Amino acid sequence: MGNIYDIARPPHLERRKYRRFWLRCPVVVEFSSENANRTVQTVSRNVSIGGLLLESSSALPESQFLSFSLILKGGSIVRPIKLRGEGKIIRVELQRPGAAFAIALQCTHPMTKMEDYLAGSAH
Repeated sequence: MGNIYDIARPPHLERRKYRRFWLRCPVVVEFSSENANRTVQTVSRNVSIGGLLLESSSALPESQFLSFSLILKGGSIVRPIKLRGEGKIIRVELQRPGAAFAIALQCTHPMTKMEDYLAGSAH
């Protein structure tokens, strides 16, 4: 888990703004709902500079703003890379009745390495 594979299509077939990469790894999603903070464990399907496609056992509210974090490891990655980002849920789809939901998340800012984020907050 955590290996990145390029799933880009030839330019004449791809209509997306950013290139997507196949990536299955745990993603922790955090958001406020009904005056309470919620944390939900999800799994990524694919990622790009502009967003993520997640799988979750529960539906998340469409148009919800949230923060997320994930750890890339394995394969050619020498040491784990912790990423953090923020975004908005733009689509929620039920995959099969009683099964997982596909959740499309659009990033509001590019993802950052957690070490960079923590180093910047220490000053």
